[in-house]
Amino acid sequence: MLTKYEQDIMVILWQLGKGSIQKLTITLPEPKRSYSSIYICVRQLMQKDFVGRISNGKEYIYYPKTSYRSYMISYFNNLIINSFNGINADILSSQTSTKELSFRETPELQYLTEHSFENEMLQELTWYNDENE
Repeated sequence: MLTKYEQDIMVILWQLGKGSIQKLTITLPEPKRSYSSIYICVRQLMQKDFVGRISNGKEYIYYPKTSYRSYMISYFNNLIINSFNGINADILSSQTSTKELSFRETPELQYLTEHSFENEMLQELTWYNDENE
């Protein structure tokens, strides 16, 4: 799973489709981070295989290697398993891997979005999904 800071960077990359470290520095929300801090985080995302890069002259352009949808499926699978301690996790996990599952349609997932400690992260990421549906 990604840290809050890594998620912020991924949301920007999913929005833009690609971008340089300089572009990420400008686009990321407050609190602003230094160029080197963003670079280190992007390198970590590359090591986790979430981000790729291509050379563009003297700079690199970074792009998401993982789609928003794939990340959310993985996120919800982990959230379900960790939150329910395995109860009903197999049923919900099989649904998310075989068809598109709207978390608004599933009572257990709706409960999680309303009561989980990750509620803030879910709200930030769901705006991206809602805009692209």
